[in-house]
Amino acid sequence: MIEKAKALHPNKNIKYICKNILDMEFDNNSFDIIVTVATAHHLPYEWLLNFGKDKLKKGGKLIILDLVKSDYIIWGSAFLPNILMNFIKNGRLHKDDERTKEVWERHARNDAYMTMGEIRSLVNKHLLTAKVKRKLFWRYLLVWQK
Repeated sequence: MIEKAKALHPNKNIKYICKNILDMEFDNNSFDIIVTVATAHHLPYEWLLNFGKDKLKKGGKLIILDLVKSDYIIWGSAFLPNILMNFIKNGRLHKDDERTKEVWERHARNDAYMTMGEIRSLVNKHLLTAKVKRKLFWRYLLVWQK
């Protein structure tokens, strides 16, 4: 993905890094923006919120788009639109071949999703002014400006 990003966006003001963020050192107040898409559920969530709070420059933004543990009513209401979107995007009902499906299932074994209540509770504890909204297909969006 890093190589693809470099090819698509070879901007000189973007530094692409492929490392474990938990093992890296960054100066406080050194980022203009931190964006994470479908990654937050792999990280210690309170660590991520505090990382954003510490590492962003004044006026910087933390943007998290991630997956949420949904209740059955919300999950059920997204089920049919998800199948339809899959068909439109992939031209078939099943989006993955057997190998890809097996890799995704192995990947998902360690996933841990929080409910919207759990997310909002942690956000209120660490980033009071953050806005958290439920999005389509079992996702939520958090936006916070320092």
